[in-house]
Amino acid sequence: MEDSNLTTTESFLDTNATNSTPPAAFTCNDAQIIEYIAVLLHLPIAIILVVALSFLTKRKTINKTCCHGGRPGLMEPMDFTDYRGRRWAYSLVFVLMTYRVLNLFEGRYYFKPAAYSDPEFDSKFGWSLVFVNMLNICLICVVFYPLLACISLRHSISANITGFIYLLAWVFWSAIIWVSCPLYPGDAVLEGTDGLGDQMFLLDLPILAAFIGLVYCYVADFVCNIRKRCCHKVKPTGFSDTNAQALEYIHKIIATKPIDESINIVGKMKKKAKYRWIPGVYYSPRLMCTMAVSALAIYKASAVTIVGFTTLYNHLHSIKEAIDDALDEYDKTGDSSGVQFIVELMNTLGFSASTASADIRHFVFVVWDWVYITFIVLVVSLVVSTLVQLFSMVLVFLNYRKDLLKLFKGNYSWQPKMIEKSSAASALFGSMKYSGFQIAFFIYAWFLLSVILVVVLMLVCYLVIVPIRDKESNFVLRMLYKLWPTVIVTVALNFAQLMLCKFCFLQQNGAFMALTNRRAMNIASYFLFFFNVLLGLFSCLRRILFSVLIGTILISRLDRLLLTKGFERLDTGYSTYLGMLKVDLYHTHPILKAFVDIVIEHRREVTEAPATVIHSKDTADKTQPMTRKRIARNRWRKALTLVNNPTILLDRLQVQIKEQEKKRSKGAIIADGFVGGVVTGVTLATAAVGASAKYHSIYHMSGCHYS
Repeated sequence: MEDSNLTTTESFLDTNATNSTPPAAFTCNDAQIIEYIAVLLHLPIAIILVVALSFLTKRKTINKTCCHGGRPGLMEPMDFTDYRGRRWAYSLVFVLMTYRVLNLFEGRYYFKPAAYSDPEFDSKFGWSLVFVNMLNICLICVVFYPLLACISLRHSISANITGFIYLLAWVFWSAIIWVSCPLYPGDAVLEGTDGLGDQMFLLDLPILAAFIGLVYCYVADFVCNIRKRCCHKVKPTGFSDTNAQALEYIHKIIATKPIDESINIVGKMKKKAKYRWIPGVYYSPRLMCTMAVSALAIYKASAVTIVGFTTLYNHLHSIKEAIDDALDEYDKTGDSSGVQFIVELMNTLGFSASTASADIRHFVFVVWDWVYITFIVLVVSLVVSTLVQLFSMVLVFLNYRKDLLKLFKGNYSWQPKMIEKSSAASALFGSMKYSGFQIAFFIYAWFLLSVILVVVLMLVCYLVIVPIRDKESNFVLRMLYKLWPTVIVTVALNFAQLMLCKFCFLQQNGAFMALTNRRAMNIASYFLFFFNVLLGLFSCLRRILFSVLIGTILISRLDRLLLTKGFERLDTGYSTYLGMLKVDLYHTHPILKAFVDIVIEHRREVTEAPATVIHSKDTADKTQPMTRKRIARNRWRKALTLVNNPTILLDRLQVQIKEQEKKRSKGAIIADGFVGGVVTGVTLATAAVGASAKYHSIYHMSGCHYS
């Protein structure tokens, strides 16, 4: 019986490797091999499909009439700037890609040279593994390229069918892995654990949701295209499908707004908390994909960590039960061989080593108490950190829409001047970096907040909660007992000074800045001079705590500037966010897009209009004055526009001067004529500046200054 107790106790200290191999012939390692084979098999198929889909796209600039009407064209996976449709479908594809990229962080490469298995080679050339990671990421991007391309070609039936079939292949491989190995994917720590199949399958639920959403997307596009072909609907002219969203926004700002009668505080709070849909204003596909990848990465990291801690906690609980059984047996038989390792552990930790059962039970109780507290603190910290990051993602969405609407209205006052004047190249560069920066910032913020919460909660439990529960005293409780009167006096003194300033030292109870009782105010300031030092100490401590708290929570918010004025350029994350906003503004401005559509439609009507046939000289003579009138009218409108908009005139003048300088450098212009043109331009500019005050209201109506 004694040997059996010792064996039972020691068995929980082992890794239990003998029971780790499942009885089935198919193992999780085979599932990983299937994953690798699926990716590598889809690589040539993806390349062939991308080349085939490129024939459904026309070239826009290079040899537009060559090779079957400008085909093939450059097939783009998705539109990050102009088109705002199919955002959810793009995000679901990025969810599938994220799972494969996360495998690289776990050490599961789809392509890795065999030379890295050699320890000597790895020690010398381990730095080159970054290029292997880059190659694997490019491989994943190529494999999932057809899914995105087929979504972009939503109006093509062949693209709908191709994307659906290609998606079914991925569903087939994933179904094989789920059925054969429910633990996959899992970390090496979790391999071989019992009863974790359902928990680990939770990690793959986003993949299942992505498959369902993409199947619906492809089927819906296919059905819509079939209906269009069968019904032969004529596409309305005037506005393209891409710019129809801009037309919705224009209708919204022109429509009469109802008068808001909810003037009470509760009504205002409800209105502020309620999410309002704005027609024609949609989130960027780049932002949607970024938040989807960030949420998935944090979700998987949290789930894997919580499952790992739960597994470790269950093992420790089994060890505790085995120790309790050994202690019960020790009380009955008096043989201490089963608990000898606990006595040795007590000696190592500095506890009084005793073979008494009560001392051993007390030691086990204390250790298990802290194991339980640590487990609860870890789980609470991870859950709170995850919820904070998810809530931050929602706030990023709301702030993005609010900032974009401000830019639509021409409001740039909220942007730092140093970043607002950045070049177009830096703005585009920041827009391209935004997704990667935002994902990395969310992951770092999640990890940092989790660590800080664990440290803070453990200190609170160890220094405050546990001593109060056990009715013990320590230096923290004694210090709090001594300082609480000081804290109360500080708060009361702060409130008393505020009341004195409002009701005694200001006229009309502080309605405006007009002093009264100046002598009493000076006397109070004299006596409170050193008392306010105490207030300053507590205020400084509060400032530090709030700075750490707010800085930790907002570290993932690239839409917020964390640095003070004058150091804006050092916040690279905020610069990337403003760059993305600038690119989206120039490519999705509703007024601009509507204007461009009107101009294109007018140009199409002019070019497609039948040519006028002149039958006689009389007809030609009659049409000639009309042409002169039209030219004169256009010139007058052009001059009036330039006078009403001095900034346009100056820009036009600069362009003309540059053109004149180019011609002069080539020797194709006379110097006198050039100087005369410059003098004339300066005269026009002076006249325009003088008339700008007169036409100030017209200038605001002609610009984008609308509400």
